[in-house]
Amino acid sequence: MRNIILILIIASFTCCTSKRYLLTDRTAAKKHLAKFINELEGQGEITKRPLVIIDGLPYGFEDLKETKIPLCKDDIYKIDYLSKDSKGAKSIYGERGKNGVLLILTKMSQERLKEKPMGNGKILFLVGDRRITQEELENIDPNGIDSIQVIKDLDTISKYTTEDYEGVVIIIMKESVTKSKASQLPTNHNKEVKK
Repeated sequence: MRNIILILIIASFTCCTSKRYLLTDRTAAKKHLAKFINELEGQGEITKRPLVIIDGLPYGFEDLKETKIPLCKDDIYKIDYLSKDSKGAKSIYGERGKNGVLLILTKMSQERLKEKPMGNGKILFLVGDRRITQEELENIDPNGIDSIQVIKDLDTISKYTTEDYEGVVIIIMKESVTKSKASQLPTNHNKEVKK
């Protein structure tokens, strides 16, 4: 009898948890995000209560008691995540990121990004202390990123380059990714970064 009660309690808790992550679809697609969360939770990447960021707007587990996720599956352009153990989730989102973070980019925001360039300024991108090209930047697996530092102060930018840049973005990869990819990285074909 105890086992049956325990199973019912666990089932009701799981059901309540996944209901908070239902999309607005009226078909089976409404469970798309809940299934994605369950897959990642099964892999140990996140818990069943991740922070959800939709186009920069946060939705915590408690927030979703009152508010439903305002998306249907067809609205989603891309879903990335920061694992529950990553320094990035905790350093960017603080205590709210401790269970992992789902980063959802909608098709509408992706279209806006294409229409409106982010600025005319040049940004220097580094992985560690190595300059990377736009193509290399686009091929970085977000799950391999440990942290990102953005520098906008001109005096600090000058520590990294003498060229005319409006910002520097330093990407630090997870140690396991750095070791496994070290042999695949191209040699530095740009000017050396000064420190």
